[in-house]
Amino acid sequence: MLGIAVLASVFTAAGGYGTPALFVAGLRPAVVVGAVVLAGGALAALLVPGLRGGRETTAALAAPPPRGRRPSLPEDEDADQS
Repeated sequence: MLGIAVLASVFTAAGGYGTPALFVAGLRPAVVVGAVVLAGGALAALLVPGLRGGRETTAALAAPPPRGRRPSLPEDEDADQS
């Protein structure tokens, strides 16, 4: 919501809804500000380190348990101890 508020502030500071020319005058800087913020977010996302060996790790986590064995749950362990 903060992004919308910032873009609305830029729009109203540079233009408005009075005439089509005034609308375009406000829209242009608002679109530029939005594009700059979006590019900064994309750059930041590219700089975030990823998982090493991501595909193998994801495949191991998504693999079903071996047949014949039921995965142990915390509730099962408590029931076995009583």
